[in-house]
Amino acid sequence: MASAALVAAATSAASQGIQLAGVSVTFKRLTGVAPSVTTTSATVTAIVRSTLPDTTEEGETGYSGNKPGGLSQDERQILVMSQDLTNAGFPLPLKKGDQALLAPTGELLAITRVDPMKRALSGTIEAYGVGVA
Repeated sequence: MASAALVAAATSAASQGIQLAGVSVTFKRLTGVAPSVTTTSATVTAIVRSTLPDTTEEGETGYSGNKPGGLSQDERQILVMSQDLTNAGFPLPLKKGDQALLAPTGELLAITRVDPMKRALSGTIEAYGVGVA
């Protein structure tokens, strides 16, 4: 089990890195059924990276050779501090179906998967999203 000092150091380093390299992202969760839909949102700083398709994984059969397997070409990795979301009033856990609005580009991403345990030591949530047309 990690010591409290190690956890504090990892959390501090991750938070500083996200603040330095991140962009403003508004996370949104829509709940309810129309016409009674409630939107919960919070704007925090997060790192957003483009991901590349995994060309080592077999592509889908029956499609042209330029469709590699693994990741969708427009998928984005989002790293956000769980404490930042909590402090901004966003209900955790972050989950599939939530949305992320990227302030620099105005692009809206739909969260497709979340891995809260991969970077849990540092208090970081790793999520993936794809563009919403």
